[in-house]
Amino acid sequence: LLLLLYPSLGVAAAALLHGDNEALKKKLLPGIASGEILSALAWQEAEGGIDPLAIATRAEGGALNGGKRFVFPADADGYLVSARSGNGPAVYWVEKGTAGLTVEYEPRADGTRCGRISLKNVKVIDAQLAASGKTAGAALQRAVDEATIMAGAELLGVMSRALEITL
Repeated sequence: LLLLLYPSLGVAAAALLHGDNEALKKKLLPGIASGEILSALAWQEAEGGIDPLAIATRAEGGALNGGKRFVFPADADGYLVSARSGNGPAVYWVEKGTAGLTVEYEPRADGTRCGRISLKNVKVIDAQLAASGKTAGAALQRAVDEATIMAGAELLGVMSRALEITL
């Protein structure tokens, strides 16, 4: 379970926490913190790349269209999806099972699986907008930066233990 909570609490919650929709934070953060809601940040584009602000997915006319890769956990209850809107970057909460949202699974190097999601005319409303404009850009960048720090700390611990065992 911890393997699934790390990306959920560390990355998706950070993007939501640093956003500007207080009502959505109040609705989702307690459930994410307690483990009742499993969330994932869907920020990497279908074509790859690691810049959280290189966003091809579009938010136009109240709908999301595009694709994301390396979404983990793939079986989340909902996804914080980055998109490009008329106001710049945006992050939307999209619940599992929403019409137009499909999830396919891809294997990861560690034997687990991640998701490739497709968004085809996924209807969204203002209440689902976790962050927009400069706030969304900053929230995405900060969430990815914080996740990178957490991953680095985890890997340092693994390497230190491996060295202890080897010696």
